[in-house]
Amino acid sequence: MENQEVNLNLSVADLFHPKKAELIELAKQYKDIKINWVDDKEWYRLAMDAKTALQKARTNIEKTRLDYTRQFDQKKKDAMELEKELLKEIVPTEDMLQEQIDAVKKEQDRIKKEKEEAEAKIIQDRFTKLQEYGFTPTLLEMTLISEEDFEVLLSEKKKLFDDAESIRIEEENKAKALKEKEDKERADFAEEQKKFAEDKAKQEAEMKAKQDKIDADNKAIEDEKNKLAREKEMEEFKKKTEQEAKARAEENARLQKLEDEKKAKEEKEAKEKADKESQVKLEKEKKYKKWIEDNKGTWDFYRDIDGERQLCKIISSFKIG
Repeated sequence: MENQEVNLNLSVADLFHPKKAELIELAKQYKDIKINWVDDKEWYRLAMDAKTALQKARTNIEKTRLDYTRQFDQKKKDAMELEKELLKEIVPTEDMLQEQIDAVKKEQDRIKKEKEEAEAKIIQDRFTKLQEYGFTPTLLEMTLISEEDFEVLLSEKKKLFDDAESIRIEEENKAKALKEKEDKERADFAEEQKKFAEDKAKQEAEMKAKQDKIDADNKAIEDEKNKLAREKEMEEFKKKTEQEAKARAEENARLQKLEDEKKAKEEKEAKEKADKESQVKLEKEKKYKKWIEDNKGTWDFYRDIDGERQLCKIISSFKIG
């Protein structure tokens, strides 16, 4: 099918056929068609016819849209080719002019930068020179001041700095001389104190040596007296300790004998009790076996109530429910 041009003056809604209301009605007409089984030829034919009608409406809509937009695509393509043809006449010249403008601007920027760097270096040099003499100016002062005024300012600050430095050096020399004098006086006094301390220490050492000898003699006498007293105390302590040890051993032996007798008695009583309980249990088991034997065949089940075993018999039974 050939492509047909569509009237571009029409609204988009007027281009398409069938209309929306007709499509809604068409879909409503066929939506209840159901093929219930494979051999349902009648409903299969209806479904095929309905699908063909819907497909035809769909392809008409799609073709209308393609015919409408295809004209725009062609016009866009024609416009782009014409644009390319027209620009080809002027763009090379525009690019050539832009390159020259860029080169000039780049050179202007370079010159401006060099000038700014030179001015910044001059200002930094001024700061450095003035700071050498203990003066820190403001950035505005260093920017606005002329070279001649700067030299006058630098000379003034240098003179003030030199004068202050001379005064400082003079004051330092005076302080140094005063300190040296005070240091000498302190050294002389310290030497006198040292000599006095040495003489005093020598006298105290001699007195201490004499006192140490007296103390040593007295200590030797006292140590001898203490030694004899300790030997006597040790002898008495040893004798007393031996007596206490003997008494403890005798008491321990007596207590151990009592403990052994008590243990033997408890073991005997425990054995007699165990033998008695074993005998009672044996007798009880014999009686229980005899009781079971005597009642053999007379009971169906047993039950234990309050420590007592009862033999029970089922008299009769009836199934209910």
